[in-house]
Amino acid sequence: MKDIYTIVVMSSDNGPIRQFAIERHIFRKLIILSFIVLVGAVGGVFYGIYSKGKVHSIHSKLQSANSENERLNTEQQSWRDTLDNEMQQIRDMAEGVRHVLGISTEKGILGQGGAGFDAEILDDIEQESILKPQPQDAHSIEIDAGLSEDSPASDSRLTQILRLKREIQPIYDHVANAVQTVNEMPSILPIKVRDKLLFAVNLDAPTDPSGENISSKLRRAFTSNGIALSQDVSISTEKEDSHWWIADKAKNRTYAVYKAKGKLSIYPEGNEVKPYWFSSGFGWRPHPITKKRQFHRGLDIRARRGTPVLAAADGVVSKVTRDRYLGRVIRIEHKASQMETVYGHLNKYEKGISRGMVVKRGEVIAYVGNTGVSTGPHLHYGVYHAKKKSWMNPKNYILNQ
Repeated sequence: MKDIYTIVVMSSDNGPIRQFAIERHIFRKLIILSFIVLVGAVGGVFYGIYSKGKVHSIHSKLQSANSENERLNTEQQSWRDTLDNEMQQIRDMAEGVRHVLGISTEKGILGQGGAGFDAEILDDIEQESILKPQPQDAHSIEIDAGLSEDSPASDSRLTQILRLKREIQPIYDHVANAVQTVNEMPSILPIKVRDKLLFAVNLDAPTDPSGENISSKLRRAFTSNGIALSQDVSISTEKEDSHWWIADKAKNRTYAVYKAKGKLSIYPEGNEVKPYWFSSGFGWRPHPITKKRQFHRGLDIRARRGTPVLAAADGVVSKVTRDRYLGRVIRIEHKASQMETVYGHLNKYEKGISRGMVVKRGEVIAYVGNTGVSTGPHLHYGVYHAKKKSWMNPKNYILNQ
């Protein structure tokens, strides 16, 4: 007789009881089938979770790969920019050195290229933008810091460029420092005085048979240069016959005449023309007031009150003060050349001039006056050499006259 299982189904609401008879082998098959279904369902759930995780992982890896690709592209572009920047800096450095040494121009800033240093190149010296600091970005600093022959990147193009730049840098720095020293070296007349030269008269030229004097020679020179003086002309002479005023009253014109190096130079006098002369030189002299023998530490430049006073070189204003003897005075420090210039007896300061202010050669800093112990309107101009700890003769530092 076959084994038969009876399945009793009872109702919770007192309903009829149902009985089902099932053979053992069929029951076993149902149990196995149910187990297979259950295992399949659970496996399907876990597989779905696994597949979803796998897809998410692949998506994350793709995003990471894209991000890494973008990072590599950005870094590559950054290196290209760094490379271009370093190359441009080397070109700028080379161009600056060429300009200074006169390789690419007829005359260099430092007087190379077939010409010595003179007043004609003073304007070129002010082109400080030619030589400027060459900054390094983060990439070049990082590579340069670890640069060695055995480094993995030692053969890379950027590393070679940085090595070349490192070799050129001392030369560039030397030239840049030399230009800065020239910029801060006093080299011009520190007052604004002259307009365009009208003409010059050579005193060594032969005179006429009657032996004309300077007055008649001047009148003849004016005529030969197309300037007819009227009969109502007065000539006034200053100290040592080195400076004359020619006043043509009929034409209401005045001319300034300067005698120097065997020539008479004639300039028109007007609102922008302020004649000058050196009224007292550097060295021992009788003091103009006390008459006692005293060492004069500067150069007195006689000029009209209100004549603009110019900075003789680039520098920093170290003092704007009032002195018992020099009156209103300005001191300018020129660190690169280790010098200091002094401007005394000033009438007033240029607006905005103050201690610590950076000034350029030729910049107006004040106006000629008669303050302090003085016998008349003039500029006391002094040049002090800090390294030598001595006062220098300012005439040796006036190259544009």
